[in-house]
Amino acid sequence: MNQSRYRRRLEADLDRWIADGLVGADRRETILASIREESSSDRARSALAAAGVILLGLAVIAFIASNWDGMTRSLKAGILILALVGASCLSLLARKRSRPRLAAALVLLAALVFAAGVGLMGQILNLPGAASSAFMLAAFGALILGVGGASPPAVALSLLFGVLWQASSMGDPPSGSFQTDIRLWRVADVVFPAIILGSAALSRLWNSALLRHLAIWSAGFSGGLILFKLIEDSGEGPRIWLMLQILVWSIAGFLGRRRYAAGKTGGATLYGYGAWWGMLSVSAFSLTLSIDPTWMDASIPAAATLLERAVWIGLSLGVIVLGQTDRQGWVIGAGVASLMGAVSLLLSDLGLSLTAAAGVFLLTALIALGFAARMGRRSPHDTKG
Repeated sequence: MNQSRYRRRLEADLDRWIADGLVGADRRETILASIREESSSDRARSALAAAGVILLGLAVIAFIASNWDGMTRSLKAGILILALVGASCLSLLARKRSRPRLAAALVLLAALVFAAGVGLMGQILNLPGAASSAFMLAAFGALILGVGGASPPAVALSLLFGVLWQASSMGDPPSGSFQTDIRLWRVADVVFPAIILGSAALSRLWNSALLRHLAIWSAGFSGGLILFKLIEDSGEGPRIWLMLQILVWSIAGFLGRRRYAAGKTGGATLYGYGAWWGMLSVSAFSLTLSIDPTWMDASIPAAATLLERAVWIGLSLGVIVLGQTDRQGWVIGAGVASLMGAVSLLLSDLGLSLTAAAGVFLLTALIALGFAARMGRRSPHDTKG
């Protein structure tokens, strides 16, 4: 449990125990003094270390992709398997050493490697298939890794792949070996409602916050999909839908933050989901500009697109600052994930090759890890992170 959250819970419990006569009032401060509240520098160090690990993984993935054609099949498969097993083993080691945040980041890295492997292994073995099938496998792989490794970011990644799976399955029927009697887009329409109902039932049975959150995510996407289908015939359906999603989830995040500040139940949950769904909607909206940037102004499509990227990066940094100020890890995670997407798309807009992008990711990873190490040497305590 987060140290700050545990301390607040302990303070409330101590007040109740003192009132019931279970603990003497003179021992309250002594007990609380034994719980060191995590400082803002400790939280920043953990966040930088986790971001550095993820950026380092993205650098490796980009470098491999840039040299993919020159590798043999056995070397390609070996690199992917080694990267997946290595990230998983390092995650287990980090958890064994009581570094839950680093362990969660490594599980997320393993999920990213698995997702990359799903697409690249199809090229290795020359397997036919649709994009929706790759998103489906990536979603289930990230979900299994996230639940097994107790990594909320990996579970969030699985939900993102699930969104892409169902969205891609709405198009034309797939071709190749996946064009069977049981269509993938039919499976997607059945599985998502099943995830909602099953997660809701199991969360109540097991009192599982993870499953409860998964149900909320699935319900939120399904509701958005219904809205998308209702306005699809307008011609600007995706963009109108995404604008509405940004507005709705921004309001939800604002209300959640107010409830959290007031100490009301459910405020932190609504705050976190508002941040994640809002930034995902901003990211998806930005992707529509990459597909067709001329809808804003045909005379300055490039400038308009770059301006939008700058706004996206600014919003991501703002979410990170809000999450850090309010000590909300989920909000910080939404900002970090959105920032990585914004920077990646900006590098693509500027025409950088995969090798150059790998170098940029590597440089930023080393900077983040260097700052984290420097902050760790300055810290007088050994904070678990």
